[in-house]
Amino acid sequence: MKNEREVLEVYLVLLSCKLFIKTGRSRKFGGISVLLAKEKVCQKERENQERARLMEMAIEEISTRDPGVLQEIIRIHQLKQNIATAGTQRSSNNEPFKLICPMCRTVEIQGSDVRNIMGKYFVPVDRALFDGLKIKCKTHAPEPMDGLEFVGEIFCNGDTEPGKKCGHKLGIMIKYGSVPYLSIKADKFGFLFGNMTIPKIFKRWKQAQEKLYIAELTKDDIKRYIQLTDEDFAGLHESDEETSSSDDE
Repeated sequence: MKNEREVLEVYLVLLSCKLFIKTGRSRKFGGISVLLAKEKVCQKERENQERARLMEMAIEEISTRDPGVLQEIIRIHQLKQNIATAGTQRSSNNEPFKLICPMCRTVEIQGSDVRNIMGKYFVPVDRALFDGLKIKCKTHAPEPMDGLEFVGEIFCNGDTEPGKKCGHKLGIMIKYGSVPYLSIKADKFGFLFGNMTIPKIFKRWKQAQEKLYIAELTKDDIKRYIQLTDEDFAGLHESDEETSSSDDE
């Protein structure tokens, strides 16, 4: 009875109204929805309609692109964005820091030795991690992605106590330009700034970069990392180009 009474009350109200405005929108194809509003609201609605039209055009154009070409366009756009913001990040986020394994606290990486590859992979360019056997790698079959290869997982090889190793997972081993790197994960390390004794934890590198600046990997970094002369380095890249050409054939 209550619902019937409510319906009757609404009906009686409608009978006394000269103008009735119903809120909602047309869901039927080709239907018309009339918006009664002030000019400011109407202008915003027109802008929303234009955005929707442009989005439909963009989706239509993208759907005709070759997936490989589209991925390359996205990669180039991301690189341009990284370059455009690098100067600002360098000036505002340059606080010295170091990374430390939170489990054993014996394996450290100086922040000045960390570089980024494509803004996504963060790698130390300090040979001491290899030479001092501070890192252990468990390799697997190469998995290509983003123009590089995932070739294994990396673990901390620091001492927790005499005769025992840490074993804490630190990231993945990648191959970039035929050179292996340790791609370390932000949430697997503790970050120490200045005289801090308690490490700060970041879930992602993007979050960490709000406080610090990490430069992009350069040719000089690669030469120092793999300990090559300029002549050896040039020969290495010539070999890469020849391999790439033979693959294309």
